[in-house]
Amino acid sequence: MVSNSISSSDPGATAALTGRRATLNGLVAAASAQVNAQLNDFTVRMVAALLDAAQAGTDAKTANACFAAGNLLKNNAYPFYHLASIAVRKALQDAVDRLDMPGQQPRPSPGELSLVPFAEIEDRLLLERAARPLEQAHAALLSTMGLRIAMLARRAELAPADHPFRPAALLAAFDCAWREFTPDASLHGLMLQMMQGALVPDVGPMLQAVDRACVAAGLLPEQAARARIRTSRNSHAPVGAAPADPMLKAQLREMFGTPPAAPATETTASAAAQAPAISAALSAYLSNLQARTRRQSSPASADGAAAVAARGDTTNSAAHGGAPQCSLRELQQRLPSAAMTRADHATIDVMARIFDAVFRDPNIPSEMKELIGYLQIPVLKAGLLDKAFFFEAAHPARRLISLMTRSSVGWDRSRGRADPLYQAIERNVDRVQRFDVELALFDDVVADLEAFLAEEEADAGVQLAAPITQALEQEKRHEATRAAASDVAQRIATGEVAPFVETFLEHRWVPVLALAYGVRDRKPQVLASAIRTMDELVWSVRPKFTAQQRHELVEKLPALLTSLNKWLGILKWDDAERLQFFADLAECHASIVRAPLELSPQRQLELAVEAARLAAERRQQKAAAPAAVPVVDTFVEQVAALERGSWFEFVQPDASLRRVKLAWVSPLRSLYIFTTVHREEAFSLSADALAEIFRQQLVRSVNADGFVDRALSDVLEQAQLA
Repeated sequence: MVSNSISSSDPGATAALTGRRATLNGLVAAASAQVNAQLNDFTVRMVAALLDAAQAGTDAKTANACFAAGNLLKNNAYPFYHLASIAVRKALQDAVDRLDMPGQQPRPSPGELSLVPFAEIEDRLLLERAARPLEQAHAALLSTMGLRIAMLARRAELAPADHPFRPAALLAAFDCAWREFTPDASLHGLMLQMMQGALVPDVGPMLQAVDRACVAAGLLPEQAARARIRTSRNSHAPVGAAPADPMLKAQLREMFGTPPAAPATETTASAAAQAPAISAALSAYLSNLQARTRRQSSPASADGAAAVAARGDTTNSAAHGGAPQCSLRELQQRLPSAAMTRADHATIDVMARIFDAVFRDPNIPSEMKELIGYLQIPVLKAGLLDKAFFFEAAHPARRLISLMTRSSVGWDRSRGRADPLYQAIERNVDRVQRFDVELALFDDVVADLEAFLAEEEADAGVQLAAPITQALEQEKRHEATRAAASDVAQRIATGEVAPFVETFLEHRWVPVLALAYGVRDRKPQVLASAIRTMDELVWSVRPKFTAQQRHELVEKLPALLTSLNKWLGILKWDDAERLQFFADLAECHASIVRAPLELSPQRQLELAVEAARLAAERRQQKAAAPAAVPVVDTFVEQVAALERGSWFEFVQPDASLRRVKLAWVSPLRSLYIFTTVHREEAFSLSADALAEIFRQQLVRSVNADGFVDRALSDVLEQAQLA
């Protein structure tokens, strides 16, 4: 009997397990770092929302709860930061640990569900409501990550509930931290109630960081999709992404029939065993035509066929010593119609539209069109044998068309057939031409082409190491400044900080905190020291009504002033403004110490009310200040949606076009690095600069993909109009 466990005597298996665990732990670390970076900003927004809700409360109980919770969080922001950070890290770590646990957790029985308290059910509903918009907004990225993590965890697929980085898990961790943070059980449900809309943490940076870590670990999207294809076929699991719209599914079934179930094993699978058989007459006709039009591998030049392919007419092409190709559009008129079903006719129509669109696409070089043209009969046979082609985006024959058309855009025409990309496509076209009925051939060809492209991508990563490092440092500085400004904003948002201290924090302490954030990974104690100094400064200028408070102030002042001067010295702030700040600070401290001590309770209350009034006025002044109205900029949105690996043509000053590839996008999508065809040159653009280039129409996309989807859409639309 073969055990599923890894034997300690198998060092290879143990090493593989160790490597997988290390990769998963690295994903957790990357996600946790991104969440921690926005905790302060989230806390500030939550405090403001709770206090606003207290003023607008429809009943006294709700208002009091929100007021108590808001003040608790405002006065204890750092403890909450600590608890939330730990809760997020633990939740993510527990989730990835469960990936290695065999089997699934048993579903609760109806009797068990009836015992769940109503409050818990309500909390689950609140959590789902808060998480649903995030899951919809990041559905594509979550799906890609799911494929990658499933491959890493050796699973056929990853159910949404098992996704370790799903938004619901993050929100649940925030809620767990809040319940531990507040001792009052009546306040426990407030976090989930408030986490709606703009108050929901931004999971985008976390997901992008995990996705980037997956790429660094070699979990490429193509490899993940291929692993899912193979595993799904072996386990009878659904392959790829079927259409989600039930109406669209029904239309496809009506046109092509129900897609067959996957075969039990790849080695014994054949189209004849898994799909509706095509007629002997049609099969013989296509096989004969495939043999007569097969491309003969030879070193002959493709120049003779270039002009023909550019026109999209490959019927009479005889390049490379091969026989004339066959146009599927022309083939429609010559096929044995009596031997064809309605689904066969629809299949040929879709395939003809696909290749017509490929031949018309101006972004694909004519030599590449000529090579891709040799796929027409084999891909048509695959579609006739396996109707899953039309239902599954990850079908290997569809993946092959996508890979070849997308990659051909980046072919260096000046190198001709000597270019490695051309040779890789040429080699795999020759393999596909030998296709008979074994669909596994497409799996192997896709795997070969993906491996080549992955190797090219790895080489690009090595060459771009220096500019990527510079870009990461630049973005890290920007993020550090943003986090520092958020820390300061949290302290001055209450309106209780003295105006001259508020100005000092905004203009002088933000650079100090940014510097501390920049070295946080190596020296976390530096950031803690800078934040502690800031908090002690804010505390020092607040009124002190008791002798004990004033004694504490006098004791802390020397260390506080020393720390302030040390940090300001590092930033080399030595002008008269610094002297004026310390003079104002000394005067403020002196007035606090000299103030009368023996105050009646009534006078203390009057002073507290007056301080609260002044703080409220300052908050209102800040709120009344004209805020920048957010403007929807389609060009900014266009840049934010750009995908790594896409190709573009930039207009040069002399009006010539320069074709480049988007080789890298920074984690926060603020910087984009482009390279030329063979990466002999690289340049970076900020998101704002790139949006402006798009706005001025000085760049255009030159990608070639989506041919199958467009052909299916056209055929279905035509069928509806008929």
